[in-house]
Amino acid sequence: VGRISAWFHIGVVAALTVFGFELYALGVLYRRMRTRTVLFMALAVGVYAVTSIQGILVRLSLIDFVHLGPFGYLILVIVMSVVLSYETQHRLRTSESRFRSLVEQSPFSIQMLSPDGRTLTVNAAWERLWGVKLEALADYNILEDQQLIDKGIMPFLDLSFAGEATETPPVIYNSADNPGRARPLPRPLGTCLYVSNQG
Repeated sequence: VGRISAWFHIGVVAALTVFGFELYALGVLYRRMRTRTVLFMALAVGVYAVTSIQGILVRLSLIDFVHLGPFGYLILVIVMSVVLSYETQHRLRTSESRFRSLVEQSPFSIQMLSPDGRTLTVNAAWERLWGVKLEALADYNILEDQQLIDKGIMPFLDLSFAGEATETPPVIYNSADNPGRARPLPRPLGTCLYVSNQG
């Protein structure tokens, strides 16, 4: 009701410019990446743009209908939330897969521990070094390893579990002293200890 301000027309031009640029940018991104995430985002922006244009036409009294802009905005928010949540989970899975491949293919012996000192996983290099499989470590807890306690390694382990990257001095470790370790060979052992953000 009443005369429409010139600022309304300026706002309409600005909004249409933004919508146009968003759709153009998402179109370029989709042509480059060909992912469903970008496609769904473009469709959501397109729906919001159409409902906003419908609202502008209603405001200009060119059509007589309810404003659909708020519904378009709600659809945009829901679609963006779902799509970005899916994208985040996909990236986490990809990152975890790459991290796991890095560990498994590393030529260096790697043993991953839980915060309570139990072994979560080991790589193939670790199994070759000690001659034992992960399953044999079900009852092993590194924080209760008497040999490591006697050789003064526990302070380094405590620092690493507290979040500080540390290196232990080389010590002679005899796997025969620990049940389940099949290769009873004493060997010099030096380790790098750190907390991983992978969990």
